[in-house]
Amino acid sequence: MDQSKIFALLKAYAEYFPVGLPGYRNQFPGYAEAMAIIERKVNGLVSGERNAWTEWIESMKQMYGESVMDFSHIQYPSLKMLFKLDGQELDGLKVERNFVVLLSLLVPYYTLHYQDTVIKSGNRSSRIASFFYLECNNGTEKHRDIVDTCKKSLENLFPNYSCIDHYTLCRVKIEGAFPLVGDIGDFSGQYSLYELFMDGLDTLEHVQVMK
Repeated sequence: MDQSKIFALLKAYAEYFPVGLPGYRNQFPGYAEAMAIIERKVNGLVSGERNAWTEWIESMKQMYGESVMDFSHIQYPSLKMLFKLDGQELDGLKVERNFVVLLSLLVPYYTLHYQDTVIKSGNRSSRIASFFYLECNNGTEKHRDIVDTCKKSLENLFPNYSCIDHYTLCRVKIEGAFPLVGDIGDFSGQYSLYELFMDGLDTLEHVQVMK
């Protein structure tokens, strides 16, 4: 766990959130800037603006086709790519595996992880559970090659960004924190760095986090 990156995220948190004063969130200048970042991102997507991210997505699609999906429309200050990997079926259960890349627009960090979804096969398929894997070293050799290719090409286009491991983002939580988006009445007092800087809409509440 890289403490220097944790401290950098804590410093950034204070820039965008009125620490300890959730009632002042919407009036805080840093919060207004975070909302403006989301607005600029969405407007760029709507207008078809080309940038380093769209260039990266296009290059990934050229290599891997429809397996690559851009989920950057999420109402959060981050960019998100979902890569559909090979799944498997066993005893009436289907396991779908996605490789997820998230790049924050608030801090110069990106993260990546596998997400498995277990689905009951049959006429009426239903999701049983979802799993986040905190490291990307437990996949097949083919999966690891895809991860390495994505990382290298992403860092070529975003040279000022560095990778922060998913374990740190999910396990380190800020006491007295509150959400970036949504009703401030949902304030619970504790949020992970992942929820604060990468994707607070993709809640970890119903997802099992695996090492």
